[in-house]
Amino acid sequence: MTQDVALNTTLGGLQPGVGQPAVPTAVEQSNGDEATATATATPREERIQCIVCCEEYPKTDEHKIIIYPCRPCGSAFCGNCLTKMFTDATEKTSKMPPRCCGQLQLHVARPFLTKEQAAAFRTKYDEWSTQNPFYCPVPTCSVFIPNRLLPRMTKKLDAKPAIDSVIGTPESPLIDCPSCKTSICTQCRQLAHPSVLCSKLEFGQIDEATAELLKGWGYKRCPKCGNGVRRMFGCNHMECLCGAHWCWVCQLPRDECDGGCYEDEDAEGESIESRGVVSAEGPGAPQPPRRERNLDAGSRVHWEDAGLNFGDEPSDEIQDRAWECRHYF
Repeated sequence: MTQDVALNTTLGGLQPGVGQPAVPTAVEQSNGDEATATATATPREERIQCIVCCEEYPKTDEHKIIIYPCRPCGSAFCGNCLTKMFTDATEKTSKMPPRCCGQLQLHVARPFLTKEQAAAFRTKYDEWSTQNPFYCPVPTCSVFIPNRLLPRMTKKLDAKPAIDSVIGTPESPLIDCPSCKTSICTQCRQLAHPSVLCSKLEFGQIDEATAELLKGWGYKRCPKCGNGVRRMFGCNHMECLCGAHWCWVCQLPRDECDGGCYEDEDAEGESIESRGVVSAEGPGAPQPPRRERNLDAGSRVHWEDAGLNFGDEPSDEIQDRAWECRHYF
C-alpha cells in the first residue's frame, strides 16, 4: 500500500516532456481557452449605409457598389438606388431631375446605367429642360423634337459683316419629324400647309373652336411646357407635371410674381348652359345641336368637398420635408 501511494505521487509530479505531461488544473484550462478565443477573434468589418434604402455594404466593396454623388452632404448612395432615381425620372416627369441637396448629374450614375438607359435619360432631360417644347402634331406620333433639329428662321451675324458678305437668307420653316417623317411647319407647329398662312392657335395643336371652349371653361396653359391646366381649388400657386411653379393669375414663375395677384372666387354653382347640357321640353321637341360637355365643371367649393385626391399642395421648397431633412428622394 505504501509503494502504490509513492508511485502515484511520483507520476503526478512528472514535468512536461518527461514521461507523461502534467494534467493542467481547472484555472490553467480556463486561461488557455481565453487565449485561444482572443487569438482567433477578428475585428468587426466596417460597413457603409446607403442613405436611400438604408442597406449596409462592406467597406471593401465600396468602389463597386457605393458612390458619393452629392458634394454638399457627401451622402453614400448604392448603385441600385441611384439607378432607380434616374430611371424613375425618365419615366415620370415629376421626378425630374434626380436630386439630393441639389441636382445630380448623369455622369455620377453612368457606371450603373446601360447605354439605353443613359440615352433615354438624356432625351427626357432635354425635353424637360426645354422651354415650350416642340412635339410632332401627328396624334399617333407626338414625339418630342429638340430645338437643335429646328431651323433658325434667319441666320444672324454677331460680328460686323465683311464687305463681300451677304445678308443671312431665310431658311425653310418646314422640317420632317425624325420619327414619322411627316412634314411640319415650325412656325405654327402644325402639319405643313403649302401656300396657306399659318393660324396661331392659343392651345397649341387644338383647333380654334376647341381652344375657345377650353378658355371659356377656365383652362390655361403652363408657361413652360404649354400643356392645358385647370385649377380645381386652392391658392394661386400652381405646380405642373413638368416641374414648373407659377402663379395662376399672372402666369409668371413663382420667383417673379410679387404675390399680389388676386382673382375673384368662382361662383357657388354653374348653370346648366355653362356645363354644356341642354334640356328639351319633351321627347317630341326638336333637339338642339350637340354641345361638348365639361367633365371638370364645378366650383372650387364643389371640388374641395368632393373628397378626391388631386395631389399634394405645391411647396415653396423643392426638397422633401417628410423627414425634415434637406434630401429629396
